[in-house]
Amino acid sequence: MTPRVPAGPQLVPVLAAIQRFAGPAITVLGAVVLVGWLLHIQILTTVLPGLVSMKVNTAIWLGSLGIARVLSAGGTGRDRHFEMVAAALTLAVAAGAVATLLEYATGADLGIDNALIPDLGAGNDPPGRPAPATVVAVLSLGIATLAGMRGGRLARLVADVAALVALAMAAAALLGIAYGANDIVGGGALFRVALPTAVAIAVLSIALLLDGVPRGVAGSFASPSVGGLFARRFGLGVLVLLPTVGWIRRLGEERGYYDSATGLVFMVVGSGLVLAGYGLWASRRLVHTEEVAEAANARATWLASHFPNGAILAFDRDLRFTVAGGAALEVVAAPSDQIVGKTHAEAFPGRGTEPLLRAALDGEERTVETQFAGRIFHTTVTPLRGADGSVIGGLVVALDITARRAVERQLETLNAELQDYAGIVSHDLQAPLRRIELFAAHLRKVEATGLAPESMDALRRIETSSAHLQQLVQDLLAYARAGRQAMTFAPVDLNALVSSIVREIGPEVSQREAVLSIGDLPVIEADSGQLRQLFTNLLQNALKFSVADRAPHISIASHASEASDADAWVIEVVDDGPGFDPSMQDEIFGLFRRLPGAEDRDGTGLGLAICRRVAERHRGSIDAIGVPGVGATFRVTLPAHQPRAEPDA
Repeated sequence: MTPRVPAGPQLVPVLAAIQRFAGPAITVLGAVVLVGWLLHIQILTTVLPGLVSMKVNTAIWLGSLGIARVLSAGGTGRDRHFEMVAAALTLAVAAGAVATLLEYATGADLGIDNALIPDLGAGNDPPGRPAPATVVAVLSLGIATLAGMRGGRLARLVADVAALVALAMAAAALLGIAYGANDIVGGGALFRVALPTAVAIAVLSIALLLDGVPRGVAGSFASPSVGGLFARRFGLGVLVLLPTVGWIRRLGEERGYYDSATGLVFMVVGSGLVLAGYGLWASRRLVHTEEVAEAANARATWLASHFPNGAILAFDRDLRFTVAGGAALEVVAAPSDQIVGKTHAEAFPGRGTEPLLRAALDGEERTVETQFAGRIFHTTVTPLRGADGSVIGGLVVALDITARRAVERQLETLNAELQDYAGIVSHDLQAPLRRIELFAAHLRKVEATGLAPESMDALRRIETSSAHLQQLVQDLLAYARAGRQAMTFAPVDLNALVSSIVREIGPEVSQREAVLSIGDLPVIEADSGQLRQLFTNLLQNALKFSVADRAPHISIASHASEASDADAWVIEVVDDGPGFDPSMQDEIFGLFRRLPGAEDRDGTGLGLAICRRVAERHRGSIDAIGVPGVGATFRVTLPAHQPRAEPDA
């Protein structure tokens, strides 16, 4: 594809259309002219009555150059063979133009003028042969096209010069037609150029010049800079005003207001006044534009200098910094006045961050963590765009997160210590609890006949409390393990895993006469031990929280996550128990949190907290939806794939 032209917002659509449609339009024009010659429809070859016709060879040449431009668009990969065809067509056009110039130079007739369609009408001598100006322009277009295909600085220069020569020929022809110049619309053979020929040459010349943006002759004209703005305003003004002055001079001469010499004086003076006045107007507009830009730059500089915990830098397309400031800038680099005006390589030599800035010039936004002078920065590099949407530079916003990272590390260390402490305490409490449970059971068995009813009731309470405390210790240990135990990720068939869990809790299922419905579940990468803990807790929770006079119905189903950027599965565990208030859907996953009215049910308030920890360690999530009197749905979202085995926390 041809490069995007970063010109002013009003001019962008025009320039982009010329680049995009020049090839197809000129191809169609050449075909229409050939049809006009074949069917003897003169208006198709002249556009306007009374003007000269585009010659057959000219139509073939320009049509071939249009096809070559269409074929060469894109330029790489699968289009390589199209480029070869385009180059061959262009070479053939250039060869035809050279042969025609040789005919003019030597007076020879090579038989190429009327080879396809005879030109029997009046016009050039010999008939059918394009005018020398047309031939030179076509040859220049061929050279510009071939040089543009080749690429490189020298080739770009050759392409621009050749395109300018062709454009000058086309401009002379168009002005001559507008002024009625005899050597162009009359009998002169050297510059007798048809109107469609001049328009086609001009359009193709401009398209070839625009192909060099942002380099080349058109680079300054299409630049979003102040210089580019001036070039567009002044250049377009000159293109309109000077021909207008020339037309006024000719009109005065034709009507006898003054002779040719006086008209020439008036034209020179008028042109000078017009150029001076228009240049002054354009300069004033530029001054205003620069003042607005300077004010915006001053505001940006003030904001950057008062950025409290980081740095802000703006840069142009040459990677030269235009704004720099922030409290952290002097700490890690240099004062802002030593950075503004320097390129990235000059201000930050050897830092290796230049690719980030160049990515912004390509329209990409990137966020990374970088380190400078022992500080850690959350750095975002984003493109800066002009009014037309083109990238004119970039902005770097670096936030110093060194203190935050230190706090996070402290919290991670503290959390690990707390988990270790919970594990140790849980483990150390189990031995005395087992002894209490054993002694109570022994006492109830041996002294059963000698104890009073009140003592037996107290003994049963001791056993119940001991069992509850034992379960609490085990849940605490499971919670600690869920947070710190090393995880081994491997493919886990959830169908097999859930079936195994159902067999393990079979007595509870039978006791409550529960009806379980298990759908087709996926295979995911996970730690099988921790997933077993998660789904065991959810199923036991569904059995525990069931309506007393009704057999519980529990279903497990799955579906792919609807998030467009997520390769994950959602597993839903649905029960028809008492449900819960929707306002508690987050609270129930907290430590030791129990639903109102659950005091008469077994449990420690840790089961769902363990489920959440397991889901989060798998880079997933769990949530719940409760409807009082209807039931509850627990949704576990788990990635289908894990990046790697998780190290010890």
